[in-house]
Amino acid sequence: TITHPSGCTWTDSFDLKVVDPMVDISTTDPTGICQGESVTLTATDNVKGTGRRWSPNLDISSTTDATVVVTPQRTLTYFVEVDTVGCKAFDTITITVDVLTPLDLIPDTTICLNDEIVLAGDPGPSTTDYLWSPDEGLSSTTAPNPTARPTRRTTYKVVSTSVNGYCVEEDSVTV
Repeated sequence: TITHPSGCTWTDSFDLKVVDPMVDISTTDPTGICQGESVTLTATDNVKGTGRRWSPNLDISSTTDATVVVTPQRTLTYFVEVDTVGCKAFDTITITVDVLTPLDLIPDTTICLNDEIVLAGDPGPSTTDYLWSPDEGLSSTTAPNPTARPTRRTTYKVVSTSVNGYCVEEDSVTV
């Protein structure tokens, strides 16, 4: 209320709205994946998606939708922000990506008794773990490219597992 020296008064009012935005990222998918797999992320907020923005804009289906699909090629942290009348809120989620280094196995083959053969090519530097079975006649059960000296027809199976266990692949060769 304002009163003028002449005695006139004016009264006015206004509504003050306090904005306290929030946003939360959720997923029902695992956040640890094998390279090439996807994860669906959902941003839930209390401002009806006002000013919603996902980043980085890498391997993501949309930068503005509430639900997005990401297929990162490496471990990546996604960030979502809402911005309404200058008030901002954000959340982050990290998607851990494992890489599996595949083996190039030799084709099924026949060798002479007491001969030996290398079962796979050298994959080069890798964080992938390899486990061969059975161990009979193998130079190593954990090398990527062991030498085999079987005494009878043998099918060697190899299980390749990525560093965090998000990728698993099986293959075999018969000698």
